[in-house]
Amino acid sequence: MAKTTTKAAAIYTRVSTLEQVLNLSLTTQLEACRHYCETHGLTVDAEFTDRGESAKTTNRPQFLAMLEHCQKNKGRIDVVVVYNVSRVSRDTHDHLGVRAQLYKCGVALRSVTEPIDETAVGRLNENLMSVISQFDNDVKAERTKAGMTAALSIGRWTHRAPLGYLNGDTKAEQPSLILDRERAPLMRRAFELAAEHPLVDVLAEVTRLGLRTRKGREVAKQTLSAALRNPLYIGRINAPGFGVKDVQGDFEALIPEALFMRVQAALAGRAGPSLHNVRKNPDFPLRRFTRCECGTALTGSSSRGRDKQYPYYHCPSCGVRVRREDLESQFVDLLESLQPTDEFLAVFRLNLLEKWKKRGAEAGRIQGNLKRKLIELESQQEKIAERLALDDQNADVYERLLATKRDQATQIRLEIENAKIEDIDIESVLDFAENALCNAAHLWLVAVPEQKPRLQKAFFPAGLTFEGGKLGTDVTCSAFNLLASHSESASGLASPTGFEPVS
Repeated sequence: MAKTTTKAAAIYTRVSTLEQVLNLSLTTQLEACRHYCETHGLTVDAEFTDRGESAKTTNRPQFLAMLEHCQKNKGRIDVVVVYNVSRVSRDTHDHLGVRAQLYKCGVALRSVTEPIDETAVGRLNENLMSVISQFDNDVKAERTKAGMTAALSIGRWTHRAPLGYLNGDTKAEQPSLILDRERAPLMRRAFELAAEHPLVDVLAEVTRLGLRTRKGREVAKQTLSAALRNPLYIGRINAPGFGVKDVQGDFEALIPEALFMRVQAALAGRAGPSLHNVRKNPDFPLRRFTRCECGTALTGSSSRGRDKQYPYYHCPSCGVRVRREDLESQFVDLLESLQPTDEFLAVFRLNLLEKWKKRGAEAGRIQGNLKRKLIELESQQEKIAERLALDDQNADVYERLLATKRDQATQIRLEIENAKIEDIDIESVLDFAENALCNAAHLWLVAVPEQKPRLQKAFFPAGLTFEGGKLGTDVTCSAFNLLASHSESASGLASPTGFEPVS
């Protein structure tokens, strides 16, 4: 009897938000993946679905279960089918790692909406989709941070309200924080007590008086300690991660500044954690980025001679060392050896333009759905406000419900902002990308010390290895690695298929 050629597939689907779970996005993905398997002669062996899980990390329950399933059934599972590459990861480095893990299990990755396979063009498409997914995610993060920074700079708090406050309605012309009638008096009492008594006694007393979190739980000691140090309670905004320092908030202070300072003095009387800042050495840009063949990251230092210093990269574990100028010269040669051909650049541009166009259409659809939800939430808020005005007896219930709807509306407004496609000149961006690919060595040589590590990470996301006196890497950035095969050359570099040496 002839052996069957039917291949087994595992299906993986994912959505980032619970709203997508409800709007049939998962159903659409799953049905499309099943249809793909049916039309390509694949037998569905297992299905894995993550609901409301971000692709910023691979630490997702069902995603990890899928990888474990492929490992345990090595030789039986042939293919993992996804709706598109972004379902796997929105981080290029993570995608490469997952792809390598599947490859070791003998498992291929297939996308319902994108033509990826083990051919040169298929690998090109896969890596392009991975690059675009990360770019899209990075743009969203930058736009969100820019918007939040602007709001914080004018005194509007953009994060979750601290205990004792509620988030204001971003649509209405009201403060970004309003006092919580239930918890504000208890938090004020906590400050008054903390100026004179130990934290453990303060916590016991306000807990006895009824202070609870919004979920009805007792407040933890660490939570109360952090709250007592928060200048938001005197109406001042400090957000170091956004470059915002000591800005007057648009909301009412809970306590006087004098009381806050007394509490800080009392808290400072107890020992706090020490801080240790590790300074990066700009004289050795490849330190910690390059690993010795023993697996230890190289560090850098200088030996003092009779008349001058002699800088070396060296391994702290096995003692291997190389002169700084020799290792960095090899690094420049490595960058110059990876110059893309004109044909590759043409394909690179066409694929990115097509993906950008599709992403714009998808963003418009997503924004439309979110705006319809926002209109419905605003209508619900108006109805609740009307009932609140007419029914004083149940005011607390209506206010809590109104606060919930406002939180939901704020979240949707942020999602609308995140769904926007940045208004950029994509042709200019592609011109810049092509210039970076073709002039990687020069860019690194002229970069200031702070920029070099970022360029290194972009060109070689998995870092470098120093083995047998030679510098090499198994993984270049997705753009360099688009047409590279799985095999390695004798030099230890990824196969340079699709590239030509600099003449």
